[in-house]
Amino acid sequence: MANERLADLTEADVLEIRSSDPRVQLMERLYNDPEAKRAIQQHSKRLFPKASIPEIDVPALTKAAIAEDVKAIQDLRKELETDKQGRRHTAFRGELVDAGADEEDLDAIETFMVDNELGPKAVKVAVEKFYESKEIAEPRGSAPDFVWDVAGEDGLHMKALLDAPPGADLDRINEPYAEKLFHEMFSQPARGRRAVGR
Repeated sequence: MANERLADLTEADVLEIRSSDPRVQLMERLYNDPEAKRAIQQHSKRLFPKASIPEIDVPALTKAAIAEDVKAIQDLRKELETDKQGRRHTAFRGELVDAGADEEDLDAIETFMVDNELGPKAVKVAVEKFYESKEIAEPRGSAPDFVWDVAGEDGLHMKALLDAPPGADLDRINEPYAEKLFHEMFSQPARGRRAVGR
């Protein structure tokens, strides 16, 4: 019955209803705004899942159809990026070797560069500084056990200091030797001392 009544409406009747009914005006305004229209369509699909709404249905079907290809492209992109980084790293290590680095030191030099905030443009400087720091830190030859070649009382005094256990009172061990040295250096005949005192 309602459909028959709608079918009987003339175009003028439809335009009159359209201009006077606030609900129709609201819907027209919403449908003329792209964001609002999309939201209405999404909610319509949520409330009526079987309804045919091409603006919602077509993108969803397309996305499902190409999902496998999209995943393959993402994996390939990741693989290419990894390969690119690997080639860059290999080229960088080649620059280190060209700058004078030994193959076995490459990892240590890279760590040295990171620790000292040296970028790839400072390869030559980094290699030089790395080997300079290595020379300072590592002795060139193996030294034999330390042997005092000072003879006599001086040698015995140094041996006593070196052999003292941890926590020993080194001042007490050192006192007799220091007093002896003081007297040797500053002892003068009695007259000389008085003259200095005046």
